[in-house]
Amino acid sequence: LILSSISAPLPPLKEGDLIFQTSAHPQSGGILVGTASLYSHMGILKSTGKGWVVVEAGGRVGERALEEWIDSGVLRRVAIYRDPSLKAEDAA
Repeated sequence: LILSSISAPLPPLKEGDLIFQTSAHPQSGGILVGTASLYSHMGILKSTGKGWVVVEAGGRVGERALEEWIDSGVLRRVAIYRDPSLKAEDAA
C-alpha cells in the first residue's frame, strides 16, 4: 500500500498498479457506507506513449489521464496497491 495526497508526490508507478480514491460523485457516500471503505472508486494504471492513464469503469470502461483522474477525487488523495508477487512475465 502506498498512500499519496496533494502534499505528497506519487511513488514510482508500475503498469497494473491499482489506484483508489474517494470520488466526488454523489453516489460516493453510499458506496463508502455500504462497503465500510475509505475509498469509493478505483482504476488500474496503464502507461501510454502520452503518459499514465487510469482505466476505470463509470458506466462504461474508459481511460482518463492520471492527473485528471486524481483531480476528480476528494482532496486529491489516492492509495496505490501493488501485488509484489506479480511479475511482468505473468502479464498477458
